[in-house]
Amino acid sequence: MELQFDINKEYALSLMGGGARGAYQIGAWKAIKEAGFKIKAVAGTSVGALNGALVAMGDLEKAVGIWQELSYSNVIEVDDKLMSEVMNKKQLQIIKSKGKNEIKDAIAYGKEILGQSKDIYEQGKDILANKGFDTTPLRKMIEKYIDPQKVIDSDIEFITVICMPYWEKHQDTAGTKPGLMGYEKNVSNRELKEEELVDYLLASSNLPVFKNQKLNGENYIDGGYVNVRPDNVLLERGYENIISIRLPSSGVIRKANYVEPPIIIEPRGKIGGVIEFENSKIRENIELGYYDAMKVLYGLEGFDYYFDVSICEDETSAFFTKHGREFCEMFEEVYTRRKRERLNSIIPSVIFESTKIFD
Repeated sequence: MELQFDINKEYALSLMGGGARGAYQIGAWKAIKEAGFKIKAVAGTSVGALNGALVAMGDLEKAVGIWQELSYSNVIEVDDKLMSEVMNKKQLQIIKSKGKNEIKDAIAYGKEILGQSKDIYEQGKDILANKGFDTTPLRKMIEKYIDPQKVIDSDIEFITVICMPYWEKHQDTAGTKPGLMGYEKNVSNRELKEEELVDYLLASSNLPVFKNQKLNGENYIDGGYVNVRPDNVLLERGYENIISIRLPSSGVIRKANYVEPPIIIEPRGKIGGVIEFENSKIRENIELGYYDAMKVLYGLEGFDYYFDVSICEDETSAFFTKHGREFCEMFEEVYTRRKRERLNSIIPSVIFESTKIFD
């Protein structure tokens, strides 16, 4: 496979906000790092800021490990089982049964849900009383895995985007930009003290459903309300070659006057919800981000699976002779059982491992 971009240049990485979808960015970063790109700066909003700090540290293995261990209770003060039930909407699935045995199973499951409803109600009351989900677990996780000194001293400039809400009387709004719900404030690791970093990361990723985060005695909210895709932040600081890892997120998108066409890596399908911290989904999104990035970086063709179009006819014939049976078995399983999502994990791995023989 042949890389489509000049890795002798220096690049800046732009990481959008998107909550749990941020796992996708870690997979994409893995592909970028393996390809040998020189990252000179990274700007992040919300979860992009958290990932940006990991990029500045340069520890890919730790970043992947953190995301693979994530669950609801690692981020907010909730019960994992109850949260998973709510997010998966299993309560609504009991109506879909048809046969007698399925109806019996549905009734049994319904009783189980009713038994849990009191716990859900009590937890909901606590969340409302506290004016949002308690993010103490997230703070503890950041303090455990992110080394402020490494981020501050990094050769990579790291910029985080935060929102100063209009309803708060902030003392200093000089140099800020108005957004959807407040003023945009961008802060570089070159301007931060070590003891401030964790607070800034929490402030940037403070979703409305979370308890308010105070920074220097003032409340801040998620940076997505002022700039969810910080491409322009990097451009305004003089970085010309942008790699923009995008997520399907709502928020304010600022106009970016690109000097060079950006390298855009984005999901080809659904990657879950903003607070869908299901471990299986996180792992799937890391893998998806990796393969989507490989597609862009190496100019591969395809949608659910990717081919290196530079392979000549004889090599293609050899490839399908060797792996034809694997393809037949996979296609039969996928299409007969209507599990198309299996293509995301099975076929790309076969393609990429197999194309090594043609390098």
